[in-house]
Amino acid sequence: MNYTYEPEEYAKKLEEYYELEKLTFSPDDDRKTVIEKLEERSAKKRVIADTVNTMIREYIETFEKDPEAATAEDVELLDRFIRSLQTGQGFNTQCPDPAVMLRAQRIRKAYFERTGNLEELIGSISNCNHYYLTLFALHSSAFSSSPYGEEILKYMDRFAELSSYRRAQFMTVVARMAVVQARGFDEDSFSMDRIWRACRLEKELFETDSKTPPTAQPDPRAQKSGVPDNYAAMLLQNCLMSAVNAFSDYCVHEKDAGRPVDIEAMRPHVQPLLDELRDDIENGRDYVGIPFHVALLLDMADFHLGKISIEKFIENCDNRRREAISADPRLRLIILSDIDVTYLTYVFKYSGYGAAKIGDLCRARLDESLPQLLQTAKMVNDVQFNSVPMKYITCASYTSRFSDFAEAVLDLSVYSDKPLFIHTAMVREMSRAIFDYMIEHEPEFFNGVAGHDTAYIRENKDEMRALLDDCCMYHDLGKFWMLDITDNSMRRLTDEEFLLIKEHPLRFDDIYARVDENDERFICIRDCALTHHLWHDGTRGYPNVPQTKNRPFADILAIADSIDAATDFLGRPYNSGKTIDQLIAEFQAGAGTHYGPEAAAALSAESVRDRLQYMITDGRREIYYQIYAFNKLNNA
Repeated sequence: MNYTYEPEEYAKKLEEYYELEKLTFSPDDDRKTVIEKLEERSAKKRVIADTVNTMIREYIETFEKDPEAATAEDVELLDRFIRSLQTGQGFNTQCPDPAVMLRAQRIRKAYFERTGNLEELIGSISNCNHYYLTLFALHSSAFSSSPYGEEILKYMDRFAELSSYRRAQFMTVVARMAVVQARGFDEDSFSMDRIWRACRLEKELFETDSKTPPTAQPDPRAQKSGVPDNYAAMLLQNCLMSAVNAFSDYCVHEKDAGRPVDIEAMRPHVQPLLDELRDDIENGRDYVGIPFHVALLLDMADFHLGKISIEKFIENCDNRRREAISADPRLRLIILSDIDVTYLTYVFKYSGYGAAKIGDLCRARLDESLPQLLQTAKMVNDVQFNSVPMKYITCASYTSRFSDFAEAVLDLSVYSDKPLFIHTAMVREMSRAIFDYMIEHEPEFFNGVAGHDTAYIRENKDEMRALLDDCCMYHDLGKFWMLDITDNSMRRLTDEEFLLIKEHPLRFDDIYARVDENDERFICIRDCALTHHLWHDGTRGYPNVPQTKNRPFADILAIADSIDAATDFLGRPYNSGKTIDQLIAEFQAGAGTHYGPEAAAALSAESVRDRLQYMITDGRREIYYQIYAFNKLNNA
């Protein structure tokens, strides 16, 4: 195989790309300077994209299409490619591009399956599992299991043949089989038996590792990183904690779904895990290093098993919170977040105190914690940190209306990420162009939106326009959980990344969890977030949900969303930029199936076309300038 670039070039280009992403401006920078530098950055990104996509095609896609074609020399070059992307060593290894690393490790796995090298095969399966979890467990709320857990179990009978390093990798994969996310419980294939099985297997491996010294010689590269002496015990404890956490989360999930949980059938599985964890903590064997978290998990499980009352559980949460306040400052916010979110969830769902008392307790906790977190978020200005206060807002939705926290949600998500802010603003401006024409010429099109009839809509045009604005501003809220994927304009998305992005309409509910059936404004905003990628006729697109009475707004938003994606020459370097007339022809060709026919027809109106033409050229430059120089829009 002839390669255009050396394996290390991908990492170099990735570093160049991230340097370009650091480009900042201030209000003192004039518009011309800002736009010129942004256009220059886009041109440089285009060069980077050409290089990395060529490398992916040669180093990865070639062997995805024909695994048998990979030779020892190809795999050695692929190893150089992989090593150049990694930082840290051994079990602390990290990579800024896990989706590409997953694909590279799959090629290694196929090669070592074919050649019969057990040590390298187990390493590749472990690495596949690591990068798969990095993608799905961190970005998806529907994650249930990794396919690599079941794959590595095929080699259980050969565990004793492995070196200590590969054994640790093997046990890591099995321990992580107990990890599951909220909507993953809905999978037809999910059962708690899978979790108990992971614990049994991890214990079996732990015993084998203790009784049988390794005989295989490790790879010298792996030897450098070393394995902590207590790593096997730490993995077992982590597996037990994940299983206990899954049990409690499953109980909450089933309660929300209105299904009873057979606690007595669960008890023989859960109780031994609790006893073992409690014995570890009481005897100073806290390998994870966060005793407050372990204690919280024990309290949650004890409550579901009926061993403590809800009053005792709430009291314990308060006690854990007081202890956590004195914790290491680096961990304090995370620990407090876990404790407070658990407290708020259980008070609302299990206390039975009545709406007034529940509201008072939840608001008291929120009033104590949320303002400080929001203030910290503004100072830190980091999207990852913002997930902490966002958890509080999700819990606030149990007892508060959407409007109470709507602006804070935008501050933490849309406004904190420039690419998302720009896209949202562009969608809003282009939706306004379509709406302003249709409300004057076809107001009956909006009949039923937000529960209003045509007469009301005619008399309250400004109110309806403001509602559409809000639908636009919140439509991509779910992308908050996957910004590192959606903001990546360096290369084409992988299949796994596209699957994750398809989740973003559903993830609106992960931020604002409770649907107030009497709040028509909120329902309209939620419907647009949920259906803006669904085809007008419902036959294709995602997610697979029914259309609603708010489809007229979703039809407008879907067209505006598509126009921005197809014409962003400043933010998407691979985008050559279609003309507005080409796009109008495409929308009208898909009218009635992909796109709403009324909204598509409105694009032909001269006033609409001219406004859209302005927005994809000078209007886009103006929005980029305002957000990059001032981090706000003057006409918001």
